[in-house]
Amino acid sequence: MQVEELERSAALAAAQRAHEEIIRASIQWPVDIAKEARRRAEDVISTISSALEHDATSVARRRSLRGALVYALELATICDVAQAHGVLVLDSLRCTSRMLSMLSLTYHAAAIGDDT
Repeated sequence: MQVEELERSAALAAAQRAHEEIIRASIQWPVDIAKEARRRAEDVISTISSALEHDATSVARRRSLRGALVYALELATICDVAQAHGVLVLDSLRCTSRMLSMLSLTYHAAAIGDDT
């Protein structure tokens, strides 16, 4: 498996795991916050999938990955809002943090990789 396949698998796997955790945890959250969290988690997965349709170092892939990073940052913010409402979000924050890390590495590889 090539390095780019490993890293994109890691980003997508982290996003899917975060999505699963958000679905599980958000049952206990206020309805509006839970709805937004689930929507953002779905947006991250969709945007990563879109990014992977483009060449490894293309502008289109980087644009999609930046979009995924924005959605992931919004999701992290929503987790903070949920925590401010007094609900437990530790696992959600961990999964979201890991997803942000994997997305950042994927973006880095798309920016510097050799697309030959």
